[in-house]
Amino acid sequence: MVGGRHDAEDATAAAFLELWRRREGVRLVDGSILPWLLVTTTNTARNLQRS
Repeated sequence: MVGGRHDAEDATAAAFLELWRRREGVRLVDGSILPWLLVTTTNTARNLQRS
């Protein structure tokens, strides 16, 4: 989805930073943060592609 390993690392780091910033309001699905994290990482990767 991204151009290379470095871009993937950037997208992952940005997603975890966003998770930390929004930790109070993140909705858990069946007790898991994974769905939120996957969607956020995908959106972050798409934003990196556009820039």
